[in-house]
Amino acid sequence: ARDAAVQLSRDPNDGIYASSMMRTQQTAHPLADELGQQIVVLPGLREIEAGDFEGQSERDASAGYLQPLEQWLQGNHSVRIPGSIDGNEFDARFDDAVDTVYRSGQQRPVAFWHGAAIAVWTMMNVANPPLDLAQSQPLPNTGYVVVQGNPEDGWTLLDWNGTKLD
Repeated sequence: ARDAAVQLSRDPNDGIYASSMMRTQQTAHPLADELGQQIVVLPGLREIEAGDFEGQSERDASAGYLQPLEQWLQGNHSVRIPGSIDGNEFDARFDDAVDTVYRSGQQRPVAFWHGAAIAVWTMMNVANPPLDLAQSQPLPNTGYVVVQGNPEDGWTLLDWNGTKLD
């Protein structure tokens, strides 16, 4: 988190957002301290709920949890994670949070959320989703994406954790 803060503080970021989960706020704190800004908590940025797979080991839960996410990325947003949400519910929740950030008027906001949620929302919403990149280079902790655009005209992915896109 400190390394990310150092890197991000080099740019003129003008807003800091985090999900309602404490770990994202803790990750955001070094940047907030560096820039002297408050963290705005947006519950809509929370991770994708595991539903029936909650509390299971990642190895045991991953196939059942990941299969609906893969379906969402193929355009089938009605598939539901057992005991949890479907792709439409996920997308609407995150769209609302992203719209809040956009409507703030800030030009370079930074949002701290959860890796799978960042990857899935990005791939579901950008005009240029590099699905192969998401599979070959999954986002690590403190990984990032940079999108440009707006809720009305759409979003374009510019950077996938250091890989620039045209």
